[in-house]
Amino acid sequence: MARKPKLSAVRARGANGRRVVYLLVSLVLTGVVLAMFIAGPGINCSDKAKFGDMVYGRADRPFVYRALLPGAVRAVSSIVPSQTRDFVNGSIAGSHLVGPLFRGLGWEEEYWTDYVIALALLYGSLLGFLLAMRYLCRGVLLTPAWFADGVSLAAVLALPPFFRHYGYIYDFPLLLLFTAALGFMVRRRWWPFLVVFLLGCINKETTILLTMLFVIHFRADDSMERSVFWKLAAAQLTIFAVVKLALSLAFQGNPGAFVEFHLIDHNLAVLKSYSLSTSILWLG
Repeated sequence: MARKPKLSAVRARGANGRRVVYLLVSLVLTGVVLAMFIAGPGINCSDKAKFGDMVYGRADRPFVYRALLPGAVRAVSSIVPSQTRDFVNGSIAGSHLVGPLFRGLGWEEEYWTDYVIALALLYGSLLGFLLAMRYLCRGVLLTPAWFADGVSLAAVLALPPFFRHYGYIYDFPLLLLFTAALGFMVRRRWWPFLVVFLLGCINKETTILLTMLFVIHFRADDSMERSVFWKLAAAQLTIFAVVKLALSLAFQGNPGAFVEFHLIDHNLAVLKSYSLSTSILWLG
């Protein structure tokens, strides 16, 4: 008579099955959300941050300062052989589906290979954000794996309502790096945190908000030595200052301003859609 499999083996197979399903759903959902992002608003809709100008350092300040993904696209593109570039561009131009799609999105033919590279990096960034959200969830909450899986999928699924006005090629890397940094911060893995913080500063200056969260969370934490706290805070401020200075010097000749101030036309404008009592309630 055949022996019944042990309960532990059955559970292991079930867990592996759930892992496979989670991975497949993640891959498909990430692709769908990326397609929605590309379709509208897209990554070439802002006159101050056109795709080609971002990749090749001609965009207006402060957008040109957000140099991580544009730099990655330019670096990968520089090692693509000209024959491969011609093949990619020719294949897209000869396709009855992809060619009209790229043209309809306003993607210039001279940058088509760069767009393909950017799409791959954006897909990886969005998938990485999903996994980073799961990592953060498991670090913050004592929760079963299936719950963290659901949270990460829900986080990606919640993004499309925010695809309203403009889309920038640094948006998804920002989600990935900020979330991963929070995950490392929660676990006090400081070397990976500082590496991600550095990449985040190159990607967008709002990464400095991580330092504010760090100070709020660990300033009164007796389990962290004060010397360690001050060293980590100083390291973050130094990294931010060096990156900001380097980018400012590199693109000092570009048009535009050092920063763009949107407190009134963006942030405070949102409050106009709520009554005074509702605004006070939310602020409270």
